[in-house]
Amino acid sequence: MLNEVVVVGAKALVQNKGDKLVYNAKADIGNKSGSATDVLRNTPMVTVDAGGEIKLRGNGNIKVLINGLPSNIMAKNLKEALKTIPAGTIESIEVITTPSAKYEAEGAAGIINIITKKKIKGTNGSVDLSGGNLEQSGNLELNMAKEKFDYSLSLNTSRENERSISELKRTSFLNGTETGNLLQNAKATQRFTGSGLDFSANYLPDSTQKIGTSISYWKGS
Repeated sequence: MLNEVVVVGAKALVQNKGDKLVYNAKADIGNKSGSATDVLRNTPMVTVDAGGEIKLRGNGNIKVLINGLPSNIMAKNLKEALKTIPAGTIESIEVITTPSAKYEAEGAAGIINIITKKKIKGTNGSVDLSGGNLEQSGNLELNMAKEKFDYSLSLNTSRENERSISELKRTSFLNGTETGNLLQNAKATQRFTGSGLDFSANYLPDSTQKIGTSISYWKGS
């Protein structure tokens, strides 16, 4: 008697698809918590510095899309907007180093396309809370999908504390003789807070077309 054998192939963490590189963020256990900023830190060819500045192959002149579409929130304040997207909602990151003529005309040297997880038909939702000494975030997501319509509402909030320590040491001399020393130590904490709302409604006449509208709001300091 022969038993059925099922072979399941796992997606590679990074795939080169010719015109783009795909980082399968969902398959990386390091992306279970945090925000889109943390996912981008793990994305090949993308760097994120301590201040949240994002560069693609060392160039900061990039365009960030959500599911292939521009986002008003991303255009206004990219660093803060990325903090409001929970890492757990991201399916993959597409890195495009040779953008189309449309984006080249806008001066973009590269494109980062954030693909979020597909919606499941029916009504569903999720709550995601994470926190630590330096960063706390929360996300509420509600989805309703029918045969030809889908609706999505997402509420996000995040708070981040950035601590810095500096030291200044100065020695004074007069005619080659040491006359004094000055040692200064300083500690500072900067707090960043942000909240965002995203609502979208789409009509899908068939599997190749989508007509929709979206509303995005973000406020931060």
